[in-house]
Amino acid sequence: MQKSGNTFLKLFPSLRLAVLLELDIKDVFALQATSKEMQNEIVANRGLWYAHLKRLGDEYAPEIPPHVDVDALQGPGLKGVVTRALRAHANWGGESAPKAVRQTTVVLHNPDGAMGNLRHGNSGHIVHLVPGGEYLMVGWSKGFLQCYHVLSKECIWTFPDPASRTSIPDFSLKAFGVDLTVEEGETKLMVAITGQLQPKENSCVLELYKINVLTKESIMVLRRDIGITTEHRGVILRGEFLLVIGEQSIFVANWLTAQFVEITKVSLHADRIRVEGDYVVCVIGSYGRGKPFQLAVIPLKKLFATAPKGVEVTPGWIKVPFAEASLPPIDIECPAEQKMQGAHLLSVKPTWRRESDISIYLVAEVRKDFGTICRYAYKYVLKFDRSDDSHYVPSLVFEAISKPAHEYHWEMIHYVRALPQTGRGFFFFYVPNTGGFIFEPFSLHEMLNNEEGKELSKDALSLNAGPDAIHMEHYSGAIAFATPDSAKVIINHYD
Repeated sequence: MQKSGNTFLKLFPSLRLAVLLELDIKDVFALQATSKEMQNEIVANRGLWYAHLKRLGDEYAPEIPPHVDVDALQGPGLKGVVTRALRAHANWGGESAPKAVRQTTVVLHNPDGAMGNLRHGNSGHIVHLVPGGEYLMVGWSKGFLQCYHVLSKECIWTFPDPASRTSIPDFSLKAFGVDLTVEEGETKLMVAITGQLQPKENSCVLELYKINVLTKESIMVLRRDIGITTEHRGVILRGEFLLVIGEQSIFVANWLTAQFVEITKVSLHADRIRVEGDYVVCVIGSYGRGKPFQLAVIPLKKLFATAPKGVEVTPGWIKVPFAEASLPPIDIECPAEQKMQGAHLLSVKPTWRRESDISIYLVAEVRKDFGTICRYAYKYVLKFDRSDDSHYVPSLVFEAISKPAHEYHWEMIHYVRALPQTGRGFFFFYVPNTGGFIFEPFSLHEMLNNEEGKELSKDALSLNAGPDAIHMEHYSGAIAFATPDSAKVIINHYD
């Protein structure tokens, strides 16, 4: 084998790559283990790992946050992406609950409990892993935010500065959203915050901060009175787009161009809306209203085409009814003679193989009989015809529906948390007689491939926290949860 290996390594690079591409990924790993020279050759072969990355199906969904330039990754980096994708997919399959392959504990810095606790009803997540999983954000009950570097366990940012807290005692934090960007080689965190100004009860403020993670310095990029004073159901920050989900409207901002739009006449929950690129995808409708649940798409570039620019513009934003902002919605068809109770948008992802179409996954709860609810998984595709770039309009197309699975009794209060990039996540149930929660893992792709209609229930995840204190990172699938005493955040990694 050593002689054969030496002969192989003497071939031209293009021939070596052609031979390796004929092998299955398992055979590539086996060949790599035959010698040190072969290992060095295979690990460094960027063309090989880039090809295997493109070959992976949607169900593997490798860990590639938007700020990671795939073209800049060399052989070892691409191999790591492919390896983690395969490992996480295998870990999440089968009847057993996925096992954490490693665990990180971050001890929180809260001297004398001055910031409160992590057991409050803040809108959105109290614990939030920033896309990429390198940074952790926590929101305290007394209105403080903290950002930690996961590897060093260091707190790199606290908002507001505890020393100046007495100067802004009337600011009440309502919700926050986090994203990560890279500017000129430097990593920056973008943090969007909404809060109530008291006693001015009719005013809600949106603030956007940019944090340099190396210098730990932050600057305010944007501050705006947005006037939304009702329930805040979450803040979403993706690239230049920022969404505040209100009770009867969505406030949308392009913070780079200082443009603001309020989409009115729509009621959405945080698990029914996603942002991918220049599009907002959402599920609209509610049980008992006599209308079907629908899937809708809002093209953001078109939405902002007529919006005024600049923070000095008065009133500085326009109001657009949802029906005018979105493309024509399509009905989410319910199986015959059954009634849909709810629908949750679980996964919206552009195919990372550089294709333009966007895959959209969702799960719906359907009443099977008087006492039983079952779930169906759906797949849609937002298709783009770019033959005429100046006028093309994407079309929303239904692609597949699964067999029923994950049955439960209708009296159980149920919710969903999912990993948008992979379609893996967990349902959670509140158990009234114990006051606790059950966290049941699932995979949308298992549901869609379940041709025999088998029950797909898995063993429960062991997460000792309330649902609001648990967050599943968007790309890696790591799950972070706060301990009951608010002293630590534990991060389970499954890849």
